[in-house]
Amino acid sequence: MGISAWLALVRAGKKRLSRVVSHRTYIYKGYTLKLIQRFALVPIIAIFCTELCNDKIYGDMFRATTNRNGVYQGDALESYSKIQWTFVTGQAIYSSPAIVDGVVYIGSYDRNLYAVEACTGQKKWAFPTKGVVFSSPAIVSDTVYIGSADGHLYAITGKTGQEKWRFMTEKEIVSSPAVAHDMVYIGSRDQHLYALDIQTGQEKWRFQTMAGIDSSPAIANHIVYVGSDDQHLYALDAHTGQEKWRFRAKGGLISSPAISERGVYIGGLDGYLYAIDVQTGECQWQFQTNGGIISSPAMAHDIVYIGSRDGSLYAVAVQTGQELWRFQTGGEIYSSPAVIGHIVYLGSWDGYIYALDGQTGEEKWKYLVNEYSNFYASPSIANGIIYIGGGDRLYAIH
Repeated sequence: MGISAWLALVRAGKKRLSRVVSHRTYIYKGYTLKLIQRFALVPIIAIFCTELCNDKIYGDMFRATTNRNGVYQGDALESYSKIQWTFVTGQAIYSSPAIVDGVVYIGSYDRNLYAVEACTGQKKWAFPTKGVVFSSPAIVSDTVYIGSADGHLYAITGKTGQEKWRFMTEKEIVSSPAVAHDMVYIGSRDQHLYALDIQTGQEKWRFQTMAGIDSSPAIANHIVYVGSDDQHLYALDAHTGQEKWRFRAKGGLISSPAISERGVYIGGLDGYLYAIDVQTGECQWQFQTNGGIISSPAMAHDIVYIGSRDGSLYAVAVQTGQELWRFQTGGEIYSSPAVIGHIVYLGSWDGYIYALDGQTGEEKWKYLVNEYSNFYASPSIANGIIYIGGGDRLYAIH
């Protein structure tokens, strides 16, 4: 096919290209056309993918940011086209992906951390641990931090997959790390929350709870918040580990907290979503679902979104704790919702990825990824592509 034919195809798809590159039309008129000339036989989807990969990609830790609010930057995926690619690991995926500079990082039950090209799904490298990787990675300055069920927190060079350092706890790590204040924070089933130097892995402080910590720490205003299986949510000084307050729920807290200026929001195995005052640790309100909550809340537009094992996604008013709407899926929800703009995305045990209107709960679209995929992992979104692990596969949905 000649260049004139390709140009005709580009003109026919100009509206779609404009959505991908937004206002950066110089890329469309310059760089992309050079690619068309050089690779005359490459399908046009490759042109779209090249543009996506040239952008700075957000979403570099579990729940997008250290406050764990599940809100991602960029344009919402208003409709789906297809599965762009799949990457097969050795076993099931419980880890949620993090995407930085065109690379997707994700852990697997097969004990590996993988680095995968965001556009093609090609493996860059795999880093082996000696335990299952439930933890989700955090990436800062080309260093990937991730925990393993072998009890170690690893620091790995993002470009090469080479180990920088490791820190050993006394039991499995399921919690996902958070990085702030030149420290990395991680919970362990040995009942401790650890704060480590990001450069050396040297322990700065540790805080002991009364049970294991599967919850992932969240950080805001120099305070670390973390849940524990001992039914408590703790607020700790990020620099010293000194306890500021604790709140007791009615069940274990595996869910990870999300933080706003007014409150901390966390789900419990007792089926309640709790809103806790950030200053005092007093309960502002509690909202009951019909199943235990493992999903972590997302928070946007004065609404808290939470999934429950009863199969529903709930939208709850931040100020009052009143239910605004609920959406019923066909399976239990372990996956945590992700928000871009006014659209909420989540996976369910029924094998579907759902996109819902955040204000009304109306279904925008759903996509059956795999009827045998029980989504434990949560979606991450970058430049119009949803990345999520289900079964033994990492999916890129465009």
